[in-house]
Amino acid sequence: MTLIEVLLALAVLAIVMGAVAQLVNIGTRAAEAAEDTAMAQLVAESKMNELASGAAPLSATGLADYEGREGWQYSVEVTPIPEPAGLVSVKVLVQQTVDGENGASYELYRWMPSEGFLDMALAEDPGATDSSTTASGLSLPGGSAPSGSGDMP
Repeated sequence: MTLIEVLLALAVLAIVMGAVAQLVNIGTRAAEAAEDTAMAQLVAESKMNELASGAAPLSATGLADYEGREGWQYSVEVTPIPEPAGLVSVKVLVQQTVDGENGASYELYRWMPSEGFLDMALAEDPGATDSSTTASGLSLPGGSAPSGSGDMP
């Protein structure tokens, strides 16, 4: 093997190594973007669950910082739905801010009962309260509940 062949092989190796380094860099950036998008989805689902459970008020908010997640903000839009009555469309937008620039973002939509929906439903059907519901979720006619302490003998 001559010196020219060795130099040519080293040049080809350097070019290939440069291309591989570029591919690794692209893969790393794509993985980071996927991780940020997954985090945005988790934050949006968490905020939506807070709203659905009543832990946070079901009201529209502008862009606000998300507690416990530095660099993440969220906003909530609540829009009444005409049919069926008593439902609202809730949109949670989550976005990441990195060094003053927007990063990953995610929007999540869900229909939910409005805050007065249960009261409205009971007012429309006052007979709905004539039956009792047991701990197992069974509805008993006549408002009677099973007797006993519920303990097994």
